[in-house]
Amino acid sequence: MASIVHVANFYGPKSGGLRTAMNSIAIEYSRLGHDVTLIVPGSNDSCTKTDYGHIYEIASPILPFSGGYRFIVRRRRVQELITAFAPDVLEISDRTSLVALAKNHRKEGGIVSMWAHERVDGVLSAFLPGSAKVWEKLADKWNKRCAGLVDHVISTTDYAGAEFRRISITPHLVPLGVDLGLFAPWKRDDLWRENFSHTPLILLCSRLSREKDPLKAIEVLRNLQSRGIKGHLVVIGDGPMRRDMENASRDLPVTFLGFISDRKVVARIMASVDLVISPGPIETFGLAALESLACGTPVISSGSGAIKEIIGGAGVAVQGGVDSWSEAVLEILSRREGTRRAEARSRAEQFSWRNTVDRLTHIYEIKQEAKDVA
Repeated sequence: MASIVHVANFYGPKSGGLRTAMNSIAIEYSRLGHDVTLIVPGSNDSCTKTDYGHIYEIASPILPFSGGYRFIVRRRRVQELITAFAPDVLEISDRTSLVALAKNHRKEGGIVSMWAHERVDGVLSAFLPGSAKVWEKLADKWNKRCAGLVDHVISTTDYAGAEFRRISITPHLVPLGVDLGLFAPWKRDDLWRENFSHTPLILLCSRLSREKDPLKAIEVLRNLQSRGIKGHLVVIGDGPMRRDMENASRDLPVTFLGFISDRKVVARIMASVDLVISPGPIETFGLAALESLACGTPVISSGSGAIKEIIGGAGVAVQGGVDSWSEAVLEILSRREGTRRAEARSRAEQFSWRNTVDRLTHIYEIKQEAKDVA
């Protein structure tokens, strides 16, 4: 049995993919007999015992203009916990302050990995003015420093790892997984569909923030309307751009459902719509897109990020303006419904959390001892 500690920033009730990934990986580690502890930011100091380990929350301030994300500033407290647990493996999901914790742990002979959940160059370009080349150089310098502190860099897609390969560092490719029982085609709810008078039903499931480009979904719906296609857009998610989206869609059939914490409800909606639009241009994986595929719902994504690697032929990756996005919608809808839904599900079945953890345990060279987890 190995002891594994995973520390992260920007983790919380609405942190979406990061929260799901950390919890799901912890469950699989536990099933293989490992002792798991998560250390994350929270509103108060607390410790919660779960079926798969303990979650320690460190009282942390909300990062301004982040839409509610918290950022750990008490790094000494995190170091105290790591020292007390003395884990065999320390996983770090952060390239800001927490990656510095790797130094002491490696001195003690522990294994340290750093998850590249975001691309630094992409985030800088999304939020700050300036040349992409300038941000690439800055990202290269920072990534080289961070990678030098750890034993392994983990990327979930080729796109996520590209900024490391650019500086001659080869990350381990470890795709994320999906709960194929929770997210499934048979969760479709035709009674729910009857709430909407227009079809096709298009879903945007995303944090409503600048780097996700959520306004693209509004533009696509408007373009479809101009072509005589009376579709309806359903939006799951919240964030700093929600008011902008509501203002931009006042004359359009758009339903904002806000953030939905119940993943069973999210799965039911995903299985009930006709297609999902994922416009984020710098997505490094796109867990919501994979969950949609598992529900049998095809996905249209930006061609510039990683989601195109996830969807394969079970969707369309768009390179171009709003007309190209609308054409992609029409192309998906032209496929026979049974065929397109079967292809989506089949694609999702290539991803599982067990495969994710099998790859990680191979990288760390730790033994697996299966046990039951409730």
